[in-house]
Amino acid sequence: MMAASIAANAKEIENQAVTLNNCGVEFAQEGNFEDALDCFLEAQCLVPDDPSIRKNIQICLEALDDD
Repeated sequence: MMAASIAANAKEIENQAVTLNNCGVEFAQEGNFEDALDCFLEAQCLVPDDPSIRKNIQICLEALDDD
C-alpha cells in the first residue's frame, strides 16, 4: 500500500512539473520571460534532472540578458 502511495505522489509531482513547464512555455511565447522563468524554476525544484526544463531556463536567462 505504501509503495502505491509513493508512486502516486511521484506521478503527481511529475504532473505538476509538466504543468509548470507548459505555463512557462506559454509565458515565453508571449515574451514574458520573467514569469516564464518563475514557472521553469518551480518545475526544476520538482524534477531537478529534467533537461528540457534546464534548457528552458537557459533560454529565459539569455532572453532576459538581452533586454
